Amino acid sequence: MLKRVTKGRSLDDFIFVKADGSKWKPSDQVRPMKAAVRKAKLDLNGCFYSLRHAYISESIEMNVPLTVIAENCGTSVRMIEITYAKVLMEKKRKFVERGGPRLH
Repeated sequence: MLKRVTKGRSLDDFIFVKADGSKWKPSDQVRPMKAAVRKAKLDLNGCFYSLRHAYISESIEMNVPLTVIAENCGTSVRMIEITYAKVLMEKKRKFVERGGPRLH
């Protein structure tokens, strides 16, 4: 999506701009974000960070490869491993319990 939005722009250009080409101010994302949250029928207290966090956590739970999650979120696999270590350890524990041999 970001490649499409920024196609033909200079590397120094801002990603999100207004219709007149000027850059967004810090609060310019508030209304569009609230509209998106309402449209998605999410908690109105939601923010971009919480949606990103939920996306990453849910993706890990659904066994999406970390490389795919990292690429989709513009981060690195290493940052996901550090930030979501708890979630990843729980997935690893479940994997071992499900796939490991049973000792009777």
